[in-house]
Amino acid sequence: MLERLRPTLRLLFWLAATAILLFAIAPIPDVPGQYSDKVQHFAAFFVLAGLSASAYPERRLSTLWVCLLAYGVGIELFQGTAWIGRDADTADVLTDAVGALSAFAVIAVIRGIRSDNPAA
Repeated sequence: MLERLRPTLRLLFWLAATAILLFAIAPIPDVPGQYSDKVQHFAAFFVLAGLSASAYPERRLSTLWVCLLAYGVGIELFQGTAWIGRDADTADVLTDAVGALSAFAVIAVIRGIRSDNPAA
């Protein structure tokens, strides 16, 4: 069943990756009571990791993690350029990595349970 959804999942993954990039380079609005940007980074990369694993199941989770990590580093390098008006932050990259790794850990457990139970 997931095979039929693969094109849609890939589209969702790339739309999410594009949206994350656009949010990352947009000016930061000053919103009272806004969540920490680390929560936003964690959530964004948790979701992106889940989408990537669903969209590209033939890829190893470690390979997807490295790709997402490189994407996070690229975003921070881009934010560090003077004309964006944002600051690069290594803590954001670490948070991105932990968010993606957390999602992949959940996925690995689910895949392990499924492989142990042929009826699942």
